Amino acid sequence: MAYRPTVLERAFIIAASGLVSNIHEIRQALKTEGYSAEAHLAGPAISKQLGKLIRASNSSTEARRERQLPEADAGGPC
Repeated sequence: MAYRPTVLERAFIIAASGLVSNIHEIRQALKTEGYSAEAHLAGPAISKQLGKLIRASNSSTEARRERQLPEADAGGPC
């Protein structure tokens, strides 16, 4: 039988992915995956931790995207 992360573990994995921008999106993703998350994510401490992780992940994801984008050619299109 495959290991299934707990709802809190999965919430932190989703927050760290860089694919969500707020806790509501984490709740939606968890619901889509079959988790019942409302009670688990209701506390202010969990919300604060997830919010910090979302912000950190999104800023590092954006930095990676910027490094991967090629610089525009100053001469314009060929």
